[in-house]
Amino acid sequence: MNHPSPTALPDEFDRDEFADADPAMSAHLLRVHAAGLLADTAAVELLITHRYWLTRPGFTTRFVHTMVNNAGHRVGAWLDWPAAITALNHGQLPCSSSQADLLRIAAALGAELPLNLRQALGSLDHRTITAVTAALTAANGTA
Repeated sequence: MNHPSPTALPDEFDRDEFADADPAMSAHLLRVHAAGLLADTAAVELLITHRYWLTRPGFTTRFVHTMVNNAGHRVGAWLDWPAAITALNHGQLPCSSSQADLLRIAAALGAELPLNLRQALGSLDHRTITAVTAALTAANGTA
């Protein structure tokens, strides 16, 4: 998902690594931050629907970053898509080929990263391809 650079955040916000691995909290905070941005929301919803990546502390603690206000309350979260894909490509995120392809598709939606769609679609099961189709439709604003 596209996110402001740390220096572009207003003073009342601070980046904080997502310290816990609560998938429901991750999903909520990611949805809050992506709200109103079609492709970003579609990318986040794809990860949430898939139910793999947001349940992996090795993923969430490295690539899901919270935004915290001055009172210390979490007010949103963003995904560092480029870093996640770099780690995936270097074998640092253990997963199946379909889980890897799902992450690549979500990252392509969330951060305009390159994707070989022909290759990525080849390993997806019926449930996952249905989720990808829904995400693509939502990103287009026609969901």
